[in-house]
Order: sequence, then C-alpha cells, then structure tokens
Amino acid sequence: VTEIVDWYADVYDSGQAEMQKTVWYCAGSIKDFFDAQPSGGASIVKKQFVDALVEIARVDGIIKDSEKAWLNNISNVLEVETPDV
Repeated sequence: VTEIVDWYADVYDSGQAEMQKTVWYCAGSIKDFFDAQPSGGASIVKKQFVDALVEIARVDGIIKDSEKAWLNNISNVLEVETPDV
C-alpha cells in the first residue's frame, strides 16, 4: 500500500496532464483485467473495486477534484454507476 501511495503522490505532483494520462492508462489496464475474467460476477466485482477506490479517496477526509475525476473516469471505463462523492 505504501508503494502505491508513493507512486500516486509522484504522479499527482507531476501535474494534471500527467495525472490524466496515467488515469487513462490505469483505467484501461483495469478494464482489460476485468474483461479477461469469467462474466458471471464481473459487474459486481467492478462495483466493489470502485467502492474500494472511494474508501481510499476518503482516507484523508477530503476527496479532491482530481480524485473525483479519477473515480468518474474509472467508473465510465468499467461501465459501472459513478459513485456519489
């Protein structure tokens, strides 16, 4: 988890353009992972994944606009309901 947080902080500090590029890369990779899974419960697991991301965003007590954009983008890519944050 610490490694992920450090990576995210580095990307965040790189600026908005780099953040958006990274978001789209990550979202695409995550979608590819879910698309490769058996279809039975994929939609439920996708929603649980997005819910976990919401909880991560809430850890510091503030959900930043960049985090909201990330959650919105990943929800769109995964084709799940966008969380209300």
